[in-house]
Amino acid sequence: MEHISLSIAMELFYQTASVYKQTWHIGKLKARCVSENRCTPTELKALQRFNPGKENKREMAKKVPARFPSNEDSIGIELVGEALPRGSNVAPYLALAPGWGVILAPEYEDVWFDEGFLQ
Repeated sequence: MEHISLSIAMELFYQTASVYKQTWHIGKLKARCVSENRCTPTELKALQRFNPGKENKREMAKKVPARFPSNEDSIGIELVGEALPRGSNVAPYLALAPGWGVILAPEYEDVWFDEGFLQ
């Protein structure tokens, strides 16, 4: 299962991915030492000029927890908007096994199995 999508009335979108697959949910890494006020003089000098690409490259050379987690060593759990609106009939569908897709809209329900979701 790489991705299974669940769309509810064109307002909410749920997406899941297998923990055995890499997903892209994090952008370029920012220097963790800045947010924790613990940068070395060398790090501060390198950070004086704004260059997100180089900052990301320097951070990726470090190991967690010296840097923030990246796509390579984390799973993404994202929530945009409400988890489940009041009166929603979505909850039962969130427990479907891998391979199932669902589209729900007012007066419309479509549930299907697609073996392609499992690859």
